Amino acid sequence: MTQDGMGFGRWGVTATLSFCFFMSYVDRLILGLLVEPIKGSFQATDIQIGLLFGATFGVVYAIAGIPIGFIVDRGNRKWLIVGGLAVWSLLTVSAGFATALQWLFVCRIGVAIGEATLSPAATSMISDLFPPKTRPFPISIFFASGMIGAGGSFIIGGAVVAAMTALVASGVVPEWAQPWRLTFIAVGLPGLLLAILILAMIREPSRTELDVHQERAGVRELLTLVIGKWWGLGAFFLAMAASQLAPASIAAWVPTILQRDYGYSIAEAGLTLGVTQLLTAPTGQILLGALAGLLFRRLQRGNAFVIVCATAIALATLAFALLPLAPAPSHLLVLLGIAMFASIGITSIPPITVGLLLPNRMRGSAVAAYYLVIALFGVGVGPVLIPWIASFMPAGPGTYTRAMAIMGGLSGLVSLMLCALAMIGLRHRIETSAPEKGVTQHDEPGLAGA
Repeated sequence: MTQDGMGFGRWGVTATLSFCFFMSYVDRLILGLLVEPIKGSFQATDIQIGLLFGATFGVVYAIAGIPIGFIVDRGNRKWLIVGGLAVWSLLTVSAGFATALQWLFVCRIGVAIGEATLSPAATSMISDLFPPKTRPFPISIFFASGMIGAGGSFIIGGAVVAAMTALVASGVVPEWAQPWRLTFIAVGLPGLLLAILILAMIREPSRTELDVHQERAGVRELLTLVIGKWWGLGAFFLAMAASQLAPASIAAWVPTILQRDYGYSIAEAGLTLGVTQLLTAPTGQILLGALAGLLFRRLQRGNAFVIVCATAIALATLAFALLPLAPAPSHLLVLLGIAMFASIGITSIPPITVGLLLPNRMRGSAVAAYYLVIALFGVGVGPVLIPWIASFMPAGPGTYTRAMAIMGGLSGLVSLMLCALAMIGLRHRIETSAPEKGVTQHDEPGLAGA
């Protein structure tokens, strides 16, 4: 056994948790490939699909994250991850047996609750496995794995749909089994095996930078710190939420745009978008996370993270605004790739910021608060806004592309204004010589003069 009794070692644990994040995105986003067959099965509208993909998942994910964040700061994080993984995998499988649209809404609620456990718990565990100076890189790796899962969900999903379609055509499966149903079942089952692996091979790591005699952070302490010394963190979270409105709609509607406007099959749309996202979003998370860490080491100020995010948001805003000018699907995908590299690439930076600004006892709660804002105002709203904006335009090819450009441009400008506030609020100089394992800490870590 290695340090803390973990059979995998700290990088092995990081890799395992990263694979969990990969699987969570596959189960979360596979719905984007199955819009047309689900609409046909239940006579659903685009607004209903938008609610199913975005608001239902996002609002529940956000609300569940708050109590889960406090459990992360107080309880056993390994068991929380195992339980969440089992729940979201079972509910993904259950979606394949849905007999009404309402059943799918219930399944999305269960998937949201299960997946809400992972990011706060994993971020807290990884923070305890690595010292502050090297912590940004493994956290960036963890969040990049989610983006690999996002791209992989389309590639894997397209291949699974094609395989299930052939299986149904062969007459081997029962009559009720449609390709979209079998796809949900096929992508949900591996998560149950992964939960067993974690249960057997990973143990709860020791908490660092924590006085064993000190009470865990409560809501009042967290709000006092964020509203007081670190009020810029709240502005940063809101800026990130605004920046994710358009990226959140890519997974929901770009596969449908490729099918409706350009005649792609489900497998072709999945492969095309999946490869584009795999080449851009994970690369953005690793490179932009590393750049933010480098700039922070040079400036020793919290707003170093905001500077990197604001620059990336400006690039993404321009790319989204140019979408209607793309003359062919290849040009459209290049612009979307730039937008995903920049806008999705920065999503790992706020948790890194939390890991450096706040004490261990409130990191889980703060990361949960970040995802509350992101899920409510980003993921929850974006997929619904696209068909709503499109309803004011003449129907036809390019309508949803123009709607995405409008939302991406306006939300990007709002995000940049909030970034300006965050730069002021996070201007404080931060001491990076935080205690290592086994050293207790009574005060806020690394707080120096402004």
